[in-house]
Amino acid sequence: MFGNQFVPDQIHAQAKSIRAVAAKTGKAAIVYSLSPGGGFAEDTLHIQDLAPLINKDVNMYRVTGDDWDTWDAVASHFGVAARAAAASLIGAPGLEGKSWPDLDMLPFGFITSPGSGKLPYKNTTLSKGQQYAQMSLWCMAKSPLMFGGDATVLDPFTLSLLSNPSVLAINSFSTGNRQVSMKNASIVWTATIASSGSSSAAGAVAHAGVYVALFNTDTTSSHKVSVALDAVGLKGFSGKVLNVWSGKNEDHPSPISNGILSANVEPTSVVLLRLA
Repeated sequence: MFGNQFVPDQIHAQAKSIRAVAAKTGKAAIVYSLSPGGGFAEDTLHIQDLAPLINKDVNMYRVTGDDWDTWDAVASHFGVAARAAAASLIGAPGLEGKSWPDLDMLPFGFITSPGSGKLPYKNTTLSKGQQYAQMSLWCMAKSPLMFGGDATVLDPFTLSLLSNPSVLAINSFSTGNRQVSMKNASIVWTATIASSGSSSAAGAVAHAGVYVALFNTDTTSSHKVSVALDAVGLKGFSGKVLNVWSGKNEDHPSPISNGILSANVEPTSVVLLRLA
């Protein structure tokens, strides 16, 4: 959003008209979503300063350029997502509700290509591991989820990717979303779904726990990605560890040793764990 077409006065004017309609009809009938304008810009490095100029007047606002099906495109989102989380922009006050930094569409399944002029005609070039990584980051950062593929020809893998209940629960109900660490190609995020809360979040209870995403952005080598349990608020934890994408408990061997949670992560992929 913060490229060379960033014009806050126009955004404020549109929000004013939406509020006027809501006041007149008693309904907030419009979700106000902003496009990327001039595309990705270095100004995104200053999202913590620019987003507060407009986020109270919108619901979703793009914080990157168009996202297509390459690993470079996926990897470019880690930095801006971390900065947005650190600046408390995720779920901040917005137009007639809250506002959300938008990491753009999910280019999964049967898609088209930039500038091709063709309707969807090819499968995504992202590997399964890369798709797991992208979906995990989008949900850990609570980005709006928009499927960029052809929904009429969903294959079983893509459907499972888009409909994993625990992953969607992270996107809907989690709090405390943040990047814990970034060291070379190893990136760790965490988020928490509380075991109790308001009735509106009743669907969260079945997925309660602390979620830890261990990312490896290296394009060639597997890496052991680790995080101290006290860094994610779980010092002394001795409960169950579930691999969210595989659906299997991580018991033999345990991924926890001497207060450290670790996993071997394939190149350009993720291990997403739920500690409950």
